[in-house]
Amino acid sequence: MGSLPNEITSISTLSEINLYGNELTGSLPDGIGNLPLTVLDIENNMFTGPLFTDNFMALGSTLSKVTASLNQFSGSIPDEIASFSSLTHLWLEDNLFTGQIPGAITELTELEYLLLANNTFTGTIPQDIGDLKKLVQITLELNTINGNIPDSIGDLKDLKKLTLQSNSLDGTIPESFKRLTELITFRAFDNNLDGQIPPLKDIKGLCKLKK
Repeated sequence: MGSLPNEITSISTLSEINLYGNELTGSLPDGIGNLPLTVLDIENNMFTGPLFTDNFMALGSTLSKVTASLNQFSGSIPDEIASFSSLTHLWLEDNLFTGQIPGAITELTELEYLLLANNTFTGTIPQDIGDLKKLVQITLELNTINGNIPDSIGDLKDLKKLTLQSNSLDGTIPESFKRLTELITFRAFDNNLDGQIPPLKDIKGLCKLKK
């Protein structure tokens, strides 16, 4: 138990923080934005409060990995997330985040992992999510997301895992999904989808399909 001390922000050369699997509480230190951080791994702790504070947003020019799943962070993802131009990992699963997934997230062109499952995100999936050509994994299950599944997801040629179950999605599974030749896992049960499943015969590695 205990919090992350403010003194850590005085280590001017600190580029990685790896604190996975502890019992740390409270919020991140106010001065964290002053560090040249490239990796912030604080997964599986008990941090609370907003993650995307002004201080945190100051890390946009350096941060490449944010793994903050399994905490109690709250608040929303701001449009300013677009400034994290080097971000490859955004892991926010199992927290208390709310609000919509901002369209600005589609400007993170280096992003490989977008993990937002088990929060209370609302609204729709950004229609231009297919612009994130390097995405390997998207997890959006157990939220309150509505609307359709964007056709542009079919442009994610490297996508291996897509989990959308337990939301309020409607419409059909796009025909473009037949282009997801690297897909291994696709889950979309417990939604309001209708229509036919498009032909997926070219997805040779698909081993888990749950509609």
